[in-house]
Amino acid sequence: MDINPIVQRLRSELPADWVDIGGAAGLDVAIDAAPTTPVVYVLPLAESAEPGYLAGVHAQPLRMAFGVLIAVQNVSDARGGAAQSELAVRRQQVRTALAGWTLPTDPDATVSFAEGRLMQFENGRLWWMDTYEASTQIWAPAQP
Repeated sequence: MDINPIVQRLRSELPADWVDIGGAAGLDVAIDAAPTTPVVYVLPLAESAEPGYLAGVHAQPLRMAFGVLIAVQNVSDARGGAAQSELAVRRQQVRTALAGWTLPTDPDATVSFAEGRLMQFENGRLWWMDTYEASTQIWAPAQP
């Protein structure tokens, strides 16, 4: 799954106060550097397919999942209450940008929110991953 269109969508739709919006390469650096927040990173998570065949054509349903990892920090509250409030706002900004959006690489692949979960909370920095999905078809001529 090519995450670049998703990263570009977030860069064009999220407010300018996001410190970094990127892919897996940016995340690797951010984890080591304890970034200024808020930041968001898009990661390919999974692809799953079901068997499929139409007369003379290979048509296979494909579900693609990607993660949107968000980090926020609010030092005014070491217990995380302020960070949780900030996270709710940031998650909604991302959801508004992505939910219902159609991937430009596939007009049949509309993005839907699937789930979210806490990944880490340490030193007032909260890392949260929301998973989004899009479904499409793999088309190919039937093979003899």
